[in-house]
Amino acid sequence: MLRWGIIGAGGVAKRRTIPGIIKAKGARLRAVMVRDIERAESIARKFEAEAWYDRAEGVLEDPEVDVVHVATPVYLHREFVLGAAEAGKHVLCEKPMALNSAEAEEMVEACRRAGVVLMLAFVLRFHPGIRALREILNELGELVLARVQLLKYAPRRPGEWRLDPRLSGGGVLMDIGSHALDLLSFLFGEVEEVWAQVGNRRFSWPVEDTAHVGLKFAGGGFGEAFVSFGVPGMGKFLEVYGTKGSAFVEAESPHTQGWRITYGGKVVEVPPADLYREIAEHLARVVGGEEEPLVPGEAGWYNMKVLEGAYMSAKEGRKVPISSLPVA
Repeated sequence: MLRWGIIGAGGVAKRRTIPGIIKAKGARLRAVMVRDIERAESIARKFEAEAWYDRAEGVLEDPEVDVVHVATPVYLHREFVLGAAEAGKHVLCEKPMALNSAEAEEMVEACRRAGVVLMLAFVLRFHPGIRALREILNELGELVLARVQLLKYAPRRPGEWRLDPRLSGGGVLMDIGSHALDLLSFLFGEVEEVWAQVGNRRFSWPVEDTAHVGLKFAGGGFGEAFVSFGVPGMGKFLEVYGTKGSAFVEAESPHTQGWRITYGGKVVEVPPADLYREIAEHLARVVGGEEEPLVPGEAGWYNMKVLEGAYMSAKEGRKVPISSLPVA
């Protein structure tokens, strides 16, 4: 039974992670932390956690916490992942992993030295639609183009940390774009080259609200990711074009809804799943030695390198070979 401690228990952790942990086999919510102690107590009592803290050190020093979920703003990920590793606790870190690939590598190496599991919360890898899609891919022949789009209307309040690139690392590309790029590399392998454009189509933010990224895969074929916080609807979110056929995946919210996969005149309806419950149960099996991590820390580090390449391309107006990026 893995006992969980949550650093940053508001936001996504309160909406998704904690409810998933509560329903998961082999998991129990031990402690929550937010900066306001009264709010921390309220969250703890709502979800029947045994302890609550207003400082991250409370979770890290709690001897009854086995695994830490780092669900803070991005600029704090490195600090708390390193702290968890030093405390000998396993880690689930929210995406994007860090502000840059140098931080990400440091986090991977710290957890490796400490002998603890580090996983990233790229939840789309856990959707049953991925398993269904992988069974279909061979029927499509060689990859020509795979396209992911993640679109939503997401205005921000002035002063939010997400609008400060020093705290967030960037805008929509760092945020939901990290999901899109991870999904493409998970399905189609190593990225050889990346090119991108970023900008603001809806909001006057200091970070981008829209981004378009192109990829060349080392194994052949191309990828494309289009992400925006200024578009109210999505429809198809994944398209795969192959030499023998094509597949299309529809879901307005692929994290929370079922997927409708259409290919070769066939339709596959994939029901939704509680993805954080899936993650919690998987992590318990990983720690128990039954499975290998589906999203190891190295996947987050690699994702950061692709993101860095995309931002470099957008800034310099050129294609960026991923292998040319410095190893952190």
